[in-house]
Amino acid sequence: MQANRLTNHQKIVRLVVCAMLTALGVVLGGLLSIPAMPFGSYTLKIGFGVLPVIIAGVLYGPGYGAIVGALCDLLQALIFPKGAYMPWFTVVGALFGLIPGLFFIKRQTPTFLRILLAVAVGQIAGSVICNTLLVIWLYGSPWQIVYARIINQVVMIPLYSALVYLCMKVIAKTKMGKALV
Repeated sequence: MQANRLTNHQKIVRLVVCAMLTALGVVLGGLLSIPAMPFGSYTLKIGFGVLPVIIAGVLYGPGYGAIVGALCDLLQALIFPKGAYMPWFTVVGALFGLIPGLFFIKRQTPTFLRILLAVAVGQIAGSVICNTLLVIWLYGSPWQIVYARIINQVVMIPLYSALVYLCMKVIAKTKMGKALV
């Protein structure tokens, strides 16, 4: 009976933490991000909205990361609309949490190198490849936007990795850290 209660408690804690990460991702991605328009249209966004999504994937695995990523994108589109809603971007938003979560599926220790690799693969697949193709296909942007997106990710991947690593270290040192995992 006690073990069942602990499992329910862990489920509730995960739900609450994922809800808070989703809310943080919506605010960071929708309200506190900077649209960059190197080619005349909304082709690039500079911000930290994907950071809580990556943290959800690292903490709880690919399923939770994907759900947080999809919800962040959907809620951003509803609260801070920047045009017509395109569900393909929500699928890519799920990838931002799914891919890093796959690197921690067996509860490996979040070392900086593993986090860097997880973030790099997720950002290259999601931002550089998928989102770029969607922006070109849906909005008719020139293919040269890929250069701006690559330059953006050269800066953001190490930054995201360092911030996720620091967050994991802080979480591990707190009393709450054991409850979160």
